[in-house]
Amino acid sequence: MRMKKPRIFLGNAPWYRKGYYGVRAGSRWPHLRKEEEKYVPFPFFLAYTAALLEKHGFEISLLDAVALRLSNEKFLEKVIDFSPHIVILETSIPSFDVDYSIAREIKSKAKPELLIFCGAHHHLKNKDFLQNQDIVNMTIDGEYEKTVLQIVQAFEKDRNYEHIPGILFRGKEEVIKTKPRPLDQDIDSLPFPARHLLPMEKYYDGFCEIPYPSLQMWASRGCPYQCSFCSWPQLMYGSHRYRPRDPQLVLDEIEQCLDTGIYRSVYFDDDTFNIGHERIKEIARGFIERNFNVPWGFMARADLLNEQLLAFLKKSGLYAVKYGIESYNQQIVDQCGKALDLKKVRDVCLFTKKLGIKMHLTFTFGLPGETRETAAETLNFALEMDPDSVQFSIVTPFPGSRFFEEMQQKGHLVSANWNDYDGFSTSVIKTNHLEAKELEQIHREACQAWEKHCSRRKRRQRAQKILYSLRHPAWGYKKLREHLSGK
Repeated sequence: MRMKKPRIFLGNAPWYRKGYYGVRAGSRWPHLRKEEEKYVPFPFFLAYTAALLEKHGFEISLLDAVALRLSNEKFLEKVIDFSPHIVILETSIPSFDVDYSIAREIKSKAKPELLIFCGAHHHLKNKDFLQNQDIVNMTIDGEYEKTVLQIVQAFEKDRNYEHIPGILFRGKEEVIKTKPRPLDQDIDSLPFPARHLLPMEKYYDGFCEIPYPSLQMWASRGCPYQCSFCSWPQLMYGSHRYRPRDPQLVLDEIEQCLDTGIYRSVYFDDDTFNIGHERIKEIARGFIERNFNVPWGFMARADLLNEQLLAFLKKSGLYAVKYGIESYNQQIVDQCGKALDLKKVRDVCLFTKKLGIKMHLTFTFGLPGETRETAAETLNFALEMDPDSVQFSIVTPFPGSRFFEEMQQKGHLVSANWNDYDGFSTSVIKTNHLEAKELEQIHREACQAWEKHCSRRKRRQRAQKILYSLRHPAWGYKKLREHLSGK
């Protein structure tokens, strides 16, 4: 006999540490940010799942406490008020202790019949986790939209979950691990994310000062490259298969969102957006033919671009690109599986600047083979390229990745405390040549060097404005005064 349709709560729970907040859902790199920052990624998996459940008529609540900066108490209050039958929380390695503590409170006070963890965490694949605690009833391995739908349908019907692939759950006598779920090849069958349930004005990337609010999009999933440290291909997808969406469906989604009048730009936060030149050109043409008239940007692999393609994209409104470079040492990028052609990267960076496209570069210190000399090569390249914005991090070996296994085998892990795996300024590894504290120092020095570089750049720009005003008296005293004051 069917019960009344269950209520399902989907949550991105609060995650705070003194002076910092954490981002997990929507981030391939769960990490801490300084509390005064605004960066919040869009929680794609949660939003797609909510849309799929809505499409099938289920009553849901979707709450992103990270975006809203909710306290634990307020988040718990929202869960209790909804009185869900099923609670689903996305977790991550560095936030796990916080997530489990919140789950315990939810279980005690909201009393859901099912409490489920999902996300990029190795615990979710292991029977031991469910056997050793009684708070979480079920875990989902990998992408979870269609898995959640099957779980909810089974909960409504007969509570028989053994036929659902990709889950672990506590049965009557033992923990049951079902067969692996094949990677979903039909991602176009998913409805557009349930953005109407989320505070869209809160999602902010901010690279290269891209106009805000910015619509964060996926035009594909996955990446065919073999970076040993990258978590989602290994922990969420279990594969390096690249799955592009239908470009016309992507454009339909953008058009629907822009019609709301909320967004001032579009940003494709794909694992690697720019695979397949004709597909990318089709999306760019759509920006022109559909008169979107908004600047846009994407996450890219630099050595897959050229000046001709960049010039074509520029005409469609391409405003900024993110290039993941990691290290400017060819041996290091080859050894970690990234195999980036750094000579071509350099050319593409120069092309990008020449065309007037803003550029954000990302680097990480601590990959195998890192020395003070190779770190200096990376920093010098960053300063020479003079991007509009930059990200320096310390590489984090997430458990379940090849990089973690390599560090473990070499004895290079210096912490087994998952709270330290914050992907921010804490190093949990050493290299053959550098201790963890030295990597942290290198990271600090790179950030300081970049701040000085930006200060000098700002002074040069102000000086240029002054010279321009002196050569063009028509600008007038008022305009000159504004520029001198930094306005």
